[in-house]
Amino acid sequence: NSLMLTSEYQKEVLEYKLDTILNSDRLGNYLEQSEVNPEMRNKLVNWIIERSWELKADSTTTQLAISITDSFLSKITPKKAILQLVGVISLMIASKFHESYTYTLN
Repeated sequence: NSLMLTSEYQKEVLEYKLDTILNSDRLGNYLEQSEVNPEMRNKLVNWIIERSWELKADSTTTQLAISITDSFLSKITPKKAILQLVGVISLMIASKFHESYTYTLN
């Protein structure tokens, strides 16, 4: 019964955690100094969440993928054309840590 309750509120909890991360100082000011603006990052995070749901990935995997994405973006300034690639790779790396099945690019 608690598993059903958890899955029922999983999306809301994840959105709350993502909002907390977005509004924290952990991101630094990389969004102000690159081609990647807050709206683009938000679209990327939503895309990562959607792919995670499609893959039935654990919420921990999703959170780690977003954290990896933020860490990468705070150090490297990619062109916006490869932003989705950053998200895919982050999700694949996160799945190596938290999933029993790792995903491929296919």
